[in-house]
Amino acid sequence: MSPDLTMCHDEDCPSAEGCYRFRAVPSKIGQSFFAGSPRTPGAPSCAYYMKLEPGDRTNEGRGDGTAARHYQPSADSGGRGGEGR
Repeated sequence: MSPDLTMCHDEDCPSAEGCYRFRAVPSKIGQSFFAGSPRTPGAPSCAYYMKLEPGDRTNEGRGDGTAARHYQPSADSGGRGGEGR
């Protein structure tokens, strides 16, 4: 089952590897991503941080750029993702 939440592609975030929004397996169709990083530059995490829980389905080693490769805003979306989990 794909995550019903806005995912993050901020590979520079210090909390990325422990964040579900970064590590979840994205849906191949219709997955929303934040248009940019929701994190204030220099901050260790953001208000949307979601701690990984045991049993969460994730991409192993998400630092491989998987999130950024899946993020392709469409022209009609204005590059904005949804909110919430």
